[in-house]
Amino acid sequence: MDIICKNLYFSYDKENYILNNINYKFLNNKITTISGESGIGKSTLLNIIAKKLKPTKGEVIYSENPNIAYVYQDDRLVPFLTSLQNINLVLDKNKIKEDIASYYLEKLKIYDAKNKLPREMSIGMQHRLSIARALAYKSNLLLIDEPFTSLDDENKLKTLNLVLKVIKDEQITTLMVTHDKDLIKFLGTNNLEL
Repeated sequence: MDIICKNLYFSYDKENYILNNINYKFLNNKITTISGESGIGKSTLLNIIAKKLKPTKGEVIYSENPNIAYVYQDDRLVPFLTSLQNINLVLDKNKIKEDIASYYLEKLKIYDAKNKLPREMSIGMQHRLSIARALAYKSNLLLIDEPFTSLDDENKLKTLNLVLKVIKDEQITTLMVTHDKDLIKFLGTNNLEL
């Protein structure tokens, strides 16, 4: 799915614009990184594309109806559900839920925590669970906001490889906010710098 931001402006107070005349086309089935200094509007742009915020001016045009999976900076896990239940929450009733959830828990090395609540897991494990939940949800648009900040180098690499495999296999248009210049260089993808 192509996504076009056309003459996009955003302000929380109608005076000071966080986003100012953004014109950009995010390409179908490609990864685009979004970078820039803190507070410049990267997360705000993702929230507009996710239809969680309305632009002050301009528009976002989708080439097809977006079915969005979102990995937020904060994990937004359901605190009273186990890891397995948090993933099952986003799966269709017709699918073999436990097999799909278990697959992603195993791939992200948190299968042993499948019956744990988020508060019983480390921050890094919670973040991998959020990523697993987003990957398990069959979407055509994946939004990822600072996906690897709480992960050690080994888990960052394993998680990145799984994310890239799913994006390629499922042909998911992906927008990834990151400050990590090495990651941007490694991915070698389009980068929108705000």
